[in-house]
Amino acid sequence: MRYCVLAVDYDGTIASHSAVAESTIQALTSVRDSGRKLVLLTGRHLPDLKNVFPSLELFHKVVVENGALIYDPSTREEKALCEGPNRQLENLLTRRGVQFNAGRCILATWEPNHVPVLDAIKELGLDLQVIFNKSAVMVLPSGLNKASGLAAALSDLRMSAHNCVAVGDAENDHPFLALSVCGVAVANALPVLKERADFVTTQSNGAGVRELIDHLLADDLALLDSRLTRPALAVGIPLGSEKADLRINPGRNSILVVGPSASGKSTAVSGIIEQLVEQKYQFCLVDPEGDYENFAGAISMGTPKERPDPDAVVKTLDSPGQAADLVPLELPWTGTHEGTPRRHCATAHVHLIPARHSRSPEDESGIHSPFIPKVVRFDGGGINKRCEGSARTDEAFDIEADVRPLCPGIA
Repeated sequence: MRYCVLAVDYDGTIASHSAVAESTIQALTSVRDSGRKLVLLTGRHLPDLKNVFPSLELFHKVVVENGALIYDPSTREEKALCEGPNRQLENLLTRRGVQFNAGRCILATWEPNHVPVLDAIKELGLDLQVIFNKSAVMVLPSGLNKASGLAAALSDLRMSAHNCVAVGDAENDHPFLALSVCGVAVANALPVLKERADFVTTQSNGAGVRELIDHLLADDLALLDSRLTRPALAVGIPLGSEKADLRINPGRNSILVVGPSASGKSTAVSGIIEQLVEQKYQFCLVDPEGDYENFAGAISMGTPKERPDPDAVVKTLDSPGQAADLVPLELPWTGTHEGTPRRHCATAHVHLIPARHSRSPEDESGIHSPFIPKVVRFDGGGINKRCEGSARTDEAFDIEADVRPLCPGIA
């Protein structure tokens, strides 16, 4: 399962005219029943949200006040991510007759009140930002938005944004759609949001969310894989061809690197790891010869003489931001040790297995593992990419021996 979290906006997304259709609630329940986590994000204050939507217990986390407050429906615990509204600003707006509502953390008002609000913020010299949600106006501390709120909720759930699909409709949804590995806009979303989304539903509001959920439950959004270019890893550069860099999507694939000595395996693996670290992916590197045990950003587990403890591996990978470098004495290609991290921890986004020098390309046919759907073979200047389920099971590419570093700006 690649997408373990579905993050949804409220007004204009799952809700239309403040109400959520029963069919949408049923669809969200199906997502929860599939073992996935549900996160709701909204600019509304919590008491207001409870009044219009009494089914908050459907969600594992609820992020209100545009990312400033996290609510856990199972425990009814509220966690503020910032201090309360600025009293000086409240007093000044009140004296000037500007109507607003104060939440636990933010001030909310409506256009055109953003003009006197901005004037007051400037006059007081406050480090605050004004965020728009169509005609709604919110005042928050700088740097606080739905993305920061979602990140905090995911951390509480021990999940990663690389396993999250997000859906929204308005200006204030940009940040959390960009944070998630797959950002979706419903058909009624603002044009600028649809332009930046990875996918736009054909239907509006709750019907659009149900459309997305149908795809999610049917094939874990595999139909969108070709559209998700942001997280792709550059493996090499084709020579004598106009093709783009050879790229592998890390969200659904483990990688086995094989080839004879001095064929470029170590360089390739180092290049892939550097990209994974830069993009904040969690990886599990099975390192038979201990070549990468001092790699920055990864915890080394095991030695050439001592097998790593599978329970310790799982505990380490239970933190979405932590990577592991496993140095096993002997690693079976099938069995519990190989599958343990991915089976119990969805945040192990990529398994990298550099094969021993003695492993020949012919040995690939003997590897039967659902955890290694991609085999990358270095044969002194050539690379083969084998993809399960693709029309062509063996695509050959001529590439340079060195791996091109990750292009700056890929998130």
